[in-house]
Amino acid sequence: MRMKLIRTMAAALAMVLAFAAPVRAEEPLESESERKIGLEVLNPVEKSSLATDVSEEEIGLREYPITSIIGLETPEDVKGVLIRASSPISRVDKLLLEDNRLVLDIARADCALDAMYEMDDPMIGNVRAEGAQLFGTPGTRVVLELGAGVRYSVYLTPDRTGIVVRFQVNEIIRVGFRALEDGDIITVEGENAPALTVSPAENDEIHIDLPVAKLKEQSKWVTGEQFKFVKSVATTQIDPKTARITLKVTGNLGIAVSYEGNVATVKLSLAGGAGEPDEQEPGEEPDKQEPDEPEPDDTIIDTDPGYDGSDPSQRDRYIFYDTENKTLAIKKRKGYSMGAENVQLFDDYSNLAGVLTLPGDFIGWIGNGAIAVDDEFLKNITIGNNGAGQTQISIHEKLILAFRVYDDSSWLYVKIQHPRDAYDRIVVIDPGHGGPNDPGASANGLVEKDLNLDVSKRVIEILERDSRVKAYATRTVDKAVDLHERPKWGTEHGDLFVSIHMNAMSNNSSTTGTEVFWREHDNDKELGFSGKDMADIFQRTLLRELGTVDRKVQTKKFVVVRYTKIPSVLCEIGFITNKGEAAKIATPEYRQRAAQALCDAIYETFSVYTPAR
Repeated sequence: MRMKLIRTMAAALAMVLAFAAPVRAEEPLESESERKIGLEVLNPVEKSSLATDVSEEEIGLREYPITSIIGLETPEDVKGVLIRASSPISRVDKLLLEDNRLVLDIARADCALDAMYEMDDPMIGNVRAEGAQLFGTPGTRVVLELGAGVRYSVYLTPDRTGIVVRFQVNEIIRVGFRALEDGDIITVEGENAPALTVSPAENDEIHIDLPVAKLKEQSKWVTGEQFKFVKSVATTQIDPKTARITLKVTGNLGIAVSYEGNVATVKLSLAGGAGEPDEQEPGEEPDKQEPDEPEPDDTIIDTDPGYDGSDPSQRDRYIFYDTENKTLAIKKRKGYSMGAENVQLFDDYSNLAGVLTLPGDFIGWIGNGAIAVDDEFLKNITIGNNGAGQTQISIHEKLILAFRVYDDSSWLYVKIQHPRDAYDRIVVIDPGHGGPNDPGASANGLVEKDLNLDVSKRVIEILERDSRVKAYATRTVDKAVDLHERPKWGTEHGDLFVSIHMNAMSNNSSTTGTEVFWREHDNDKELGFSGKDMADIFQRTLLRELGTVDRKVQTKKFVVVRYTKIPSVLCEIGFITNKGEAAKIATPEYRQRAAQALCDAIYETFSVYTPAR
């Protein structure tokens, strides 16, 4: 049976290209609701689901004695979180990661907080806190898991003893409806661009959910002949921070979602380009059709109890890994949100894992524990809950891999591939130095390894948001990385290699400027592009953005540019031994500009260099 299943899946994949889902012969037919509503697009603009920093001012730096972070509260008069300190705070740096985790680094601050806080709020999940070495002094790192579409601002209280993360609810100003020749249009206008989640429901309904949104006013059911496929519409505030538009529809419909400014548009049209239903003469009996013979569980009501762990042979009815097609398949539970648009996948490549988070507790459905794999890609797959009411599926890798999540009406899939099969352009970012024994240079209160890591994270954040270039990093935390492993790792996984450093001149504090290093490789002619070509692009872009002194492009026998087999550069952003340049580098704004310049250089490099794989 298993081999038959695998063959069936392989045939289905070949027939409908790489985006179709494996088909299990014993699966029931689609439910009536699923047949009537063919969702072509689900929230296609990923940026609408990202959290957004709307802080009006950056937090200025001060020099105060070391303080302690002693409390975390959610005051009634603040829509957000208050982090309290025992005395004034010197410095706070903030960074939003691509998975909507907001990282607050509080320098010169001991951590007296609990390690984990569970928040009962759709805008924020867990909050984690830990002590860390930040810029050469004891510090506290606080990580907030933000919800989709959250707009937030970060600021200090006037006495600088509190950090406030305030959330803004998007007010939905207007919901409009109109009919076109080929379909119906629903427009949703908010103070900010609304993030939509579109899903079919029972009784021929479509739900358009708007997280972190509040309706300016609610409407009753709207009906009329002005619609083509919509029978009625209702807008409701289903909880204090979630609005819903409910459409009762008729016909086999496809849905397309588009965004422009602060307006989202949902268009309903007949799926598959079919013609309109035949009009019926007055008094004429409609054509009668025999209903489809349902399979045993072909029903909207979920009567399948799921996998209870008592019979291991039954587990792959709900979750299994197809070794031949390198695909993890998870059966959807009817009546529960479990589509590709509402699960999260974190690529924890530095720990050789991919973590899929489902929107709820599904342990009773798919079970928990480990699924043995041990093929050329994976060690195993483990299932458990994360302590926040969500089920996490951890995919444990033998090598760095890429993941793509997609779904059909019955199954959720995770396609697993080599990165070079999944991405056309890959850059490896190398934050120089790291770990307790290799801090790099230090001067004017700055430590190089911390600055290198901070700029690298900002580079990766920009690249991941844009999605044109896939980015990996040789380190994502303050840890030691063997110097010779860096170029080896870069060559194995990337098309370009960018090492990020800060400069120092201990015997001359007046020295300033930016320089980029490169090294000739034996395969430059074969690649048709050299490190010198790449260095020229990076030096020009950094100078244009930062306005620093031009210390020229240079070649030296640095290990990371000498032993790579791909175009590589080592960028010295500026001198932390120069008081004026160090003061600039110390600010998050300047490091963000440096990160943007590096990203612009990466984009320009790929515009003239096509990786030869």
